[in-house]
Amino acid sequence: MPTRHPSEPVVFLGYINNFRAIATLFVVFNHSVPALDWTGDDQLSRLIKIVFTNGAVLFTFIAGFLFQHLVYKFDYRTYLIARFKLVVTPYLILSLPAVLTWTFLYQKTSLGIPADFYSWSSAMRILYLYVTGLHLAPVWFIPMIVLFYLAAPVFHWFDRCPRAYWILPALMLLSYIVPRHWNPVIAFVHFLSIYVFGMFCSRYKQQVLPLTFKYLILLVVLFAVLVVVQWLYTHEVQGYINYWIKLIVCVATIAVLARYDDRVGGPFKA
Repeated sequence: MPTRHPSEPVVFLGYINNFRAIATLFVVFNHSVPALDWTGDDQLSRLIKIVFTNGAVLFTFIAGFLFQHLVYKFDYRTYLIARFKLVVTPYLILSLPAVLTWTFLYQKTSLGIPADFYSWSSAMRILYLYVTGLHLAPVWFIPMIVLFYLAAPVFHWFDRCPRAYWILPALMLLSYIVPRHWNPVIAFVHFLSIYVFGMFCSRYKQQVLPLTFKYLILLVVLFAVLVVVQWLYTHEVQGYINYWIKLIVCVATIAVLARYDDRVGGPFKA
């Protein structure tokens, strides 16, 4: 299938930029739900959580999509410097108060904190919190996505060998075997299929997006069926069913946004 030649100029993808905003709203809305009073409406609360939880899938998909879109100018050193400035540095600075609080002022006993954590040296405690993201629950995503940054040369090679995308179904099965986890390495394995799926959708966007838009109604019906199945027959709000729900959200949303995005020169011009 045809892809952009390395000499062709990169196109700004307005629809992905808009999708990033939608993904942010998913995360904000999901974290706002617990703050509301759901007395007598527990099932409605679960339904809303099923729809809006696991927004990390959306951001991981976007990361893979944009990596492939810009892979033609990939330089590992430049890439890491840019990621360090834009992602890692803000993470280090904004996390500092929480890291110092849990290191010196209070003892943290949440999942993932070893029983002998406070017998470690201060430096080791600080390093552990930064590496795992356990100092603040909402920032767990950063240590995980950093592993994708470090593995960028592998993904670069992967995209240069299109037949490698045939491994995607196996990676999706791996996401079922390895559940979402607080450990960044395990989380990396779980979200690997989503990142690669984002790369796949970017590489073949001129085929994937029109085809998705053509069968959009079927995807919406499948989305609704999966939501109802998870709501009625499971007690979880994430899990493997929700994994497929969010993949549908990813591909269906960018197809709609791309179809009506005039800033990239017309429908599906990317």
